[in-house]
Amino acid sequence: MIYRAVGKRLLDIAVSALAMPVAAALAVPVAAAIKLDDGGPIIYRSTRLGRDGRPFSMYKFRSMSVGAPDVRNPDGSTFNAADDPRVSRVGRVLRSTSLDELPQLVNVVKGDMSLVGPRPSPPGNMSRYPTWYLPKFSIRPGITGLTQVRHRNAANLLTRYRTDIDYLGSISLLGDLRILAATLAKVVRRSQIYSTSGADVPDHAAEAAEPVVVGAHPTVAGHGRAEALSREPDRSAQSSELPEGTGHPDQLVLFTNVFPFHRGEEYLEAEFPHLKEAFDHITIVPMMYREGMAITYDAGPDVRVIAHEIPISVTGKARYVARHLPQILAERRLSPLSETRGNPAKVAYDLYFTARSLELWRLLREPLREAVGGTPTVAYAYRLYVSAYVAAEFASAPWSNVVRTVARAHRYDVLERRSPLGYLPQRRYLCETLDAIYPVSAEGLQELRESWPVYTQRFHLERLGVGPNPPTNRSLSVPATLLSVSTYLPVKRLPAIADVVAHLVRHGCAVRWVHYGAGPDAEQEAFTDYLAGLDLPADTVELRGYLAHTQLLEVYASGEPTLMVNLSASEGVPVSLMEACAAGLPIVATAVGGNPELVHDADNGLIVSPDDDAAQVAQRIRSILEGPKEDYARMCERALEVWDREWNARANFSRFASLLRTGGTS
Repeated sequence: MIYRAVGKRLLDIAVSALAMPVAAALAVPVAAAIKLDDGGPIIYRSTRLGRDGRPFSMYKFRSMSVGAPDVRNPDGSTFNAADDPRVSRVGRVLRSTSLDELPQLVNVVKGDMSLVGPRPSPPGNMSRYPTWYLPKFSIRPGITGLTQVRHRNAANLLTRYRTDIDYLGSISLLGDLRILAATLAKVVRRSQIYSTSGADVPDHAAEAAEPVVVGAHPTVAGHGRAEALSREPDRSAQSSELPEGTGHPDQLVLFTNVFPFHRGEEYLEAEFPHLKEAFDHITIVPMMYREGMAITYDAGPDVRVIAHEIPISVTGKARYVARHLPQILAERRLSPLSETRGNPAKVAYDLYFTARSLELWRLLREPLREAVGGTPTVAYAYRLYVSAYVAAEFASAPWSNVVRTVARAHRYDVLERRSPLGYLPQRRYLCETLDAIYPVSAEGLQELRESWPVYTQRFHLERLGVGPNPPTNRSLSVPATLLSVSTYLPVKRLPAIADVVAHLVRHGCAVRWVHYGAGPDAEQEAFTDYLAGLDLPADTVELRGYLAHTQLLEVYASGEPTLMVNLSASEGVPVSLMEACAAGLPIVATAVGGNPELVHDADNGLIVSPDDDAAQVAQRIRSILEGPKEDYARMCERALEVWDREWNARANFSRFASLLRTGGTS
């Protein structure tokens, strides 16, 4: 593991430093020969996919004639033969001696490539790859590799794929040195240079113009899962398709944090009825159950709940970390050092996360085996965190008969840069193992695509939603009522709202502020003191405390509030703003998190910068309160339209439940 994370890069730098003087000496006559041959460019640059699927420019000495067409084999790979008329006279020599690859030493020095690894892929090949081949992108591509020394170019496509994956499971210093030595030997002997069946990586293909397809493109056979990684459970024998004639799976296992206990996953209360419509049998498995937790949602007598408490004391945590440490090390389950950067805190976090997940799986394995009974099943994790890891373990069990494993991704479980350590554990493993990941916000989708571009096809935006809550008698009133709903945590910036209210009052705007929410006690007390220091007129501010959700919905729909205000410094996709839209209530919100997805500036409300001061925010609010009543009425109508189009619970959750059952994409 240490060699893969650190030593391999050190080998690249050391060997490249030794090889560069020789390469430079060879480059001068090679460049001159290419230029004198046909006058075309010397270096050919082509886009390739590197580690994690990130694109880079790969360098080669040009070996094809200028303007040569791209000819393909029947399997879609590049045609490559000894008598290929597209290759220039100098190019034949370069290819036979592999001198055309010399400029890739520059790629190695830059960190785009390694000396040894699977050959880099062009972006257009991604859609052809079977799922089990995608772990290829967990390391830097190489100038040479196990595939090249075993087969060079004389192997079919599937054999090359499998050999690349074989290499991932056997990376070592001695192995890489052997591959480098064997490569030199093959180059000297000039063996297996050309192929009749083609190569996956068309090293010369991008020098050509538009492709000319020869024959048909058969589908590449896959094994379903990424079986090659030593830490990946062996699921190669399982098919992701149901046996012919069995239809769609009718059993769902839902992995949650606490649902149907306690509070914190209220969205599931709206989603769950749609899951029940889609599946005949549902089992709920909460990850954070504690003895004494009350059930807060009645899922129905036909729904099984499997709950098992896990120790939360320091001693208890240390015990299960020690229990699973041998397995974690033996199976190389920790995230690679390239992700943790060797940071002790991140490594410890990764170890704790993995051990906690494995402990939950140990406790839940037998109850789940009894519950599912071998029926075709969908495993659905409500968060891209521990529940997703446990769902992946469940899916890997040979008795589970899981046909799809998916997860939603919300905020803390997907926005890595906002986590306390700037790190979330086991990201690569979850992206490799899950069949689909459904972020609930565009921000989350962008984060996943930017961080893990090689798995982009698995990421699909699926919004949450709330039910209808039509308003009564919504109009501009005097005084206008600003409504906010949140805790008193500093991130919610309630003092900023108080400053805005104070500015409005000082400038003669008839306004009052009503806030619902409570705790933590210390922050609530500090805010009360801050409010007293503003010396606002009596009855300007009402802090009404906690209100039950059903009663809060009545407040949204009533004629009392004029505007919903949220000036948080950070947000996910706030349910309170969705519910405001469903009640036709215009919103003023900061441009953070998912707020801009809910509030469209000057349409169903206003988007303000978190850096705007009280005067700037107050001025924008006055533009609504002192503007034409027709404009305010239109804003209310647009709020309802935004809810119906984007946040309608019935539409969103019905579609998502159907996707879970059928395996389609939105």
